[in-house]
Amino acid sequence: MNGGDNQDVGGAGAGDNANELTNLVQQMLTQMQQRFQTMSDNIIGRIDEMGKRIDDLESSIADLVSEAQQDSEGANTALMQHQQKAPGAG
Repeated sequence: MNGGDNQDVGGAGAGDNANELTNLVQQMLTQMQQRFQTMSDNIIGRIDEMGKRIDDLESSIADLVSEAQQDSEGANTALMQHQQKAPGAG
C-alpha cells in the first residue's frame, strides 16, 4: 500500500510542478506583454512628436517662402520705381 501512497505523492508533486511552471510561464508572458506595450507606447509617442515637429517645420518653411515672396515683390517694386525715376533725371 505504501507504493500506492508514493505514487499519489509523486503525482501531486508533479501536478504542483506543472502548475508552478504554468504560473511562471504566464508571469513571463505577462511581463513580456507589458514590456512590449510600453515600448509600443514609447514608439507611438515618438512618432506623434516627430509628426508635430514636421508640422512645425512645414509651417516655418511656408512662413519663410511667404517672407521671401514679399521681399522679392518689394525689391521688384523698388527697382521699378528707381527705373522710372532714372530716365526723368537724365
